[in-house]
Amino acid sequence: MIPVGHEEDTRKVQTAVLGGPDGHHPLFLPFEKHAADGLRKEHGPNAFTCGILLGGCGKLLTLRACDDKKSHFAHRPPVRCTRTALGEDSADHLYIGEAIGKWLRRQGRSNASVQYVRQQGARGDSIEVRFGPQKKRRLIHVQMARRSFKDWQADGERLRAVAGKPSTVRMYGPESQIAAFEVEAAGYALRFACVTEDGTRVVRVGTHPPDHQVRWTTLDQCRLVSAGVLTPWLEETPQGIRPKGTRPALRQEERPAAEERIAESARTAAGEGDPVAGPELPLMTGSVAFTRAVLESEEHGRRLYDVDAQPVGSALFPALLSLPASLPAPKPHHVYALIERAAVLNGPQLALPGSRWLLCAEGIVRLTPAKAVEWELLTPQAPPSDARPCDAGTAEQAAPSPGICEQPPQTPVPPVAADAVESPDVPAAAQRPGPAPEVGAVELPSEHPGEDPVERLHVVLRHLDEGAAEPTTRALHRAVQEAEDLALLIGRRFLPADLSPRLRHWRAVLRERLEETGQPDASPREVFDRLADEFRAARNAGDLVWAKRVRGAIGRVYALRLSPQDREDVTGVVREFKQWVRDQKPVTPVDESRKALQRILRDLGSRRSSVTAAEIEAALAEADRIRRGLDVPVPESVTKGLKRWRGNLRHRQRVEKDNGGIRPDSNGRTDGSGDKVAEQAPVEGRSTARLDAETLAPLAARVRTLLEDAARSGTTVTWGDLRRRMGGELPYLHPDDQGEILVQVDLGTPADEPLLAALVAGADLSPHSLYRHVRYSLGRERMTEESLAAEWPVEVLWLYQLWRHR
Repeated sequence: MIPVGHEEDTRKVQTAVLGGPDGHHPLFLPFEKHAADGLRKEHGPNAFTCGILLGGCGKLLTLRACDDKKSHFAHRPPVRCTRTALGEDSADHLYIGEAIGKWLRRQGRSNASVQYVRQQGARGDSIEVRFGPQKKRRLIHVQMARRSFKDWQADGERLRAVAGKPSTVRMYGPESQIAAFEVEAAGYALRFACVTEDGTRVVRVGTHPPDHQVRWTTLDQCRLVSAGVLTPWLEETPQGIRPKGTRPALRQEERPAAEERIAESARTAAGEGDPVAGPELPLMTGSVAFTRAVLESEEHGRRLYDVDAQPVGSALFPALLSLPASLPAPKPHHVYALIERAAVLNGPQLALPGSRWLLCAEGIVRLTPAKAVEWELLTPQAPPSDARPCDAGTAEQAAPSPGICEQPPQTPVPPVAADAVESPDVPAAAQRPGPAPEVGAVELPSEHPGEDPVERLHVVLRHLDEGAAEPTTRALHRAVQEAEDLALLIGRRFLPADLSPRLRHWRAVLRERLEETGQPDASPREVFDRLADEFRAARNAGDLVWAKRVRGAIGRVYALRLSPQDREDVTGVVREFKQWVRDQKPVTPVDESRKALQRILRDLGSRRSSVTAAEIEAALAEADRIRRGLDVPVPESVTKGLKRWRGNLRHRQRVEKDNGGIRPDSNGRTDGSGDKVAEQAPVEGRSTARLDAETLAPLAARVRTLLEDAARSGTTVTWGDLRRRMGGELPYLHPDDQGEILVQVDLGTPADEPLLAALVAGADLSPHSLYRHVRYSLGRERMTEESLAAEWPVEVLWLYQLWRHR
């Protein structure tokens, strides 16, 4: 019960720090209960803090792993925290600072120091990383918060290195929105972005060239050189770093003149209304919309429109809007949002009658009526009688998160087939009943520099829709992969409504194509062998993306279509492929160190009956050496394991001292009575012999009875529980035999009910590793590992409800 006057924290805090109130090691809490439980098990319940560097209170946080909502951190009552940034991006400055520090150490700069410069208790305003020898200390400055042009220019004066000192490297965070100033002054800018992958935040580095098409990579693909940071899209010249294929970047001594030129252009725009001038006040992408656009003039490659504009949640005002002449002209009867370097160039001049706000942007996107209601004061002109309205209802049905209508494509999309009932938004050319022989290729037009991602996605999907010949599977994969990359770049929120179903369709076509051979009477084993050859070709070529796609198809054929004999014959091949894909995952030095510590503990545990005190002492010394090289906390399970072995060592040394130098055995005995060690029981699931079908059938029937009882009582069981309840009748089984038993258990389960095999859990009360295999074998819908963590608890609860009164 919460005491009177103590309020409970109901905010969904997604980030914390390790290491106490002043800790700088960030932690993102995954939404799924299974992953959140794993995090708590790894670090312990009292390791998470609302860190000062997060703008927090420095108090402990409770990890709440939830089934019915997102897992989150919560403050412990009483709550007196004024932290405002709570979401998954609220610790991005710490992730970026940590990533830069690790990267510098890998570059041989072991004396790097990271400082977070905060503003009025809020999250990081900027990051300053210093490294190098004392007399030639160098600075990487990452601007995180938004700044005006004048602030950016003042920062440049403050950060400019004196003569003879290494220059400062200026970089920009996800929300600074001032990288365009750096592009104007230096010819390029370096940006950071953070995305959530595999339960953590991953830091990416962007190269922002003059064409404003940002190219993203990771820090481990970048190099530190004397002139700054070199990414795969930059090159070092005698004059400095520049984007490949462009003129040399400005030297440090030339930057002040360039910055003054930008400022002068802004001042000129304010006085004369020149729409080509540089931005004075950046605007957040998608925060300002406009309608009733009427062309005023066109010159210098840009057009000036008279519009009604409104920031979201604010007042309406008349404005002049400058857009590139290459963009399709906005229609007065539609509502559009400003994207790509949107900015305010000038405010209305009181001395000039009729003076208006002057806005500029490099791109716009049309809003659906459902999305445009957020700008409720904007009232478009009535559309002409021949205009095609953006049907909000259709858009809502076509994509899960609509809000943006597409710009009219340059080439019309083919009409929808009349008999296309299930996929009305997919063109007729894309709805052929099955793949034809692989005789063609997807010949996509070359991508033009500066081409808009939305337009490029239209081009890719249109070429798939209109293809005269069926593409080869490999060519189709490349086209679908490019389309998926473009969709990720655009963002689901801004993806035109008709593109999502088309992309989903071609993804499904590729998946079906992978599992076909072009021969109607091909056997499942022939399909498997063809896919195996395809995987080997991808492996030899080092094409990990294609290899992963093929391995997914191999898994479906292996689990759902192969006979038991064929499955047994190719199990080794499947495991070989799976291990190769695993081996391609980059392993960080921290991961290697943690694995080394875990190997030490496993080795000591496996030799507990024979390990000597000297061997324990040597192993603990090696563990201490590894821990000193880590700059992140060690998992609590490792810490506790090492602590137990230190206690074991102290006990042995004490007994040895008390007994005049006689060393105790592994059990602490000095009389030799513990020399004989009881025979160890087999490890669960570890067996070399397979059982025949006649032996497995009665075992499966007995296991089903026990699982029905578990469902009625509302519990899950492990294989150890089943073995104990069967009184020794259930032997230690080969993993394939365990899977075969669970498949037989649910052979009679109705298709509209969850499988009883869901009640067999792992030792950590998570879905058993065989559960997805059982679902495949019984023809159930395929689940990814992420969806399994969310759906498994639902299926378990459903079983409890079904069997409560059976």
